[in-house]
Amino acid sequence: MEDLGSAQSLFNEKRLIIVENFFSNKKNKDRKWPDGIETIFYESGKLSSLPKNILLEVKTFDLAPIVFKFLDSISPGNQQVFVPLYYKYLMSTPTELAFTMIVRQFRFMILSLEKGSDNPSDFSNLASWQLNKLKSQASKFEQEKLVLIYRNLLQIDEETKTGKSELPLESRLELFLLTL
Repeated sequence: MEDLGSAQSLFNEKRLIIVENFFSNKKNKDRKWPDGIETIFYESGKLSSLPKNILLEVKTFDLAPIVFKFLDSISPGNQQVFVPLYYKYLMSTPTELAFTMIVRQFRFMILSLEKGSDNPSDFSNLASWQLNKLKSQASKFEQEKLVLIYRNLLQIDEETKTGKSELPLESRLELFLLTL
């Protein structure tokens, strides 16, 4: 019988750990990170300072400002405003990210209409003025229509990912926006 301790692993021996909001958590201020483990630190916000004892390569991924103008302008019958903004947005952003942001906007609109909670956990990073903006935008749709739109987005996502869509995601999104 072969000694399992000497068997070669099917997996890469290098380890990678992804840690979210490590540096922005004050509890981790003096915590040391072990050497020899490749680590990706993901921070959702900007940091004022970084530790000097860790070798870091810092990359920032900022959203194009046009995204918020585009997302805020989505409402029934307002295609003349938001469709050109969508095309401008696509000039600086991959279609998949634009799709994700559209899905997020509709999810937030649906959640903003839920009764009994002015601050669902999904809104923990939003200011009160942002929540009010979402409620105002959502009120331009019927709640049932928002749910149907969200289901349509789910269908677009599923068909794109499973290869059942005859059109590329960019074309599907364009048709989706034109029919709002």
